[in-house]
Amino acid sequence: MPIVKDIYTIEEAAKIACISKTLLYREIRSERLIIKKVGRRSLVMRGDLLSWLNSQEGFQPKSGGAKS
Repeated sequence: MPIVKDIYTIEEAAKIACISKTLLYREIRSERLIIKKVGRRSLVMRGDLLSWLNSQEGFQPKSGGAKS
């Protein structure tokens, strides 16, 4: 079973959302996706990523577990 984290790096968040880091940074700059800064690191909270994903038109989360 995969481990679910509460905080993701930009690379991890982009991979989870299946988008490029460039698009993720564009969403951050436009303030549609909230990040937390820790020193020079940009981190994405799980709840913020899920909220952003759910706000995207046509986004349908996959149910975990069973394969189609």
